[in-house]
Amino acid sequence: MPNIDILDPKKHANLKIKTGHGQAYGEHIHCIPVVAEELNKLVLEFPVCFIKDPESGQFGLYALSGLEPGENLLLKQDGWKSYYIPLHIRRQPFVAIQTAENKNTDEHNQVFIDLDNQRVNEQEGEAVFNEEGQPTQFLNNAIETLLVLKQSITRTQAFIDTLLENNLIEAVKLDINVKDQTQSKRIDGLYSINENNLTQLTPSLLSQLSDTGYLRACHLISASLGHFQKLVSLKNAKSQAEPEQ
Repeated sequence: MPNIDILDPKKHANLKIKTGHGQAYGEHIHCIPVVAEELNKLVLEFPVCFIKDPESGQFGLYALSGLEPGENLLLKQDGWKSYYIPLHIRRQPFVAIQTAENKNTDEHNQVFIDLDNQRVNEQEGEAVFNEEGQPTQFLNNAIETLLVLKQSITRTQAFIDTLLENNLIEAVKLDINVKDQTQSKRIDGLYSINENNLTQLTPSLLSQLSDTGYLRACHLISASLGHFQKLVSLKNAKSQAEPEQ
C-alpha cells in the first residue's frame, strides 16, 4: 500500500525527488492510466484502450506499453524509448487525489505525496522546499501538473460516460503472434470504439460529439490500435536479444 501524506514544509523540509526514469522507479507497468487531453501525443506511439475495473465496473482510459503485467516494452535502461511520457508517470511521486472532501478546497494547499515511492529521499534530487520553507520551482511545476491532471480526469470520465450512454464502447479481441511462443497469444479485457455504432449515430448527435471533441477522440483511439504490432515487434526483439538460459 502506498504511504500517502499531505506535503508539509515542516515535516518534509528535507525531502528531495529523484527525477530519472526507468524500471528502478517502478515504471515497468504494461497499462498506464491516461486522460483524453493526452490523446494527440499518445496515439503517435501507444495503443490506447478502455479497461474496466473488475471491482467497480468503471471504465478507464489506458495507454498500453506492454503485452503482460510487469512488462514495459517502451523502457530502456535509464529512460523511455517513446518521445512522450504519460502524465501519470511524470507526476510521480505526487498524487492527484480528488475526493468529496477536497473537491472545493484550495488544491494548492493540499499536495499529496507517496513517501514510499522510489524517488523520495533526503540525499539527492530536486528539493521540494527551499531554506525558507517555500515551494521550489520544481514543486510549483509539479503542482501545475497535478491541477491539469485532476481537471482532465473529470473531463475524461465525462467523455467515457457519453460513449457508454450511446453504446460506443465494445470489447476488442486481439490475437498476437510472438516468436518464442508456439501458439498465438490472446489479450483479453481491452475495449475500444464501436465503429459500427458510431457510423449509425444521428447527424444531431454526431454534431454534438464533434463540438465537444469527442468524435475526434474516438477516431484517435481507434487508429492507435495499430501500435499493438509495434509492441509485438519490440517483444520479439527483446526475446532475441536475451541470452538463452
